[in-house]
Amino acid sequence: MYLLLVFLPLIGSISAGLFGRYLGSKGAQIVTTTCLSITTLLSWYAFMEVGINGNTVYIDLFTWVDSEMLHASWDFFLIL
Repeated sequence: MYLLLVFLPLIGSISAGLFGRYLGSKGAQIVTTTCLSITTLLSWYAFMEVGINGNTVYIDLFTWVDSEMLHASWDFFLIL
């Protein structure tokens, strides 16, 4: 769910940009507005969970660099 907060607007803009000719003006508006509306609802839920309830969210996406003494990974860390 937290990854959708980041990637859903990106998906909406890419789909409207690449397929806007096929969707038409109204179709592109509907796709982007729907993606942003869903993102708004999910962000309110994330705010309630992290900001009000004080829960910590840690999402480990993938390892970027992993050598002997160095470990760097792509993470999302939401804390109050």
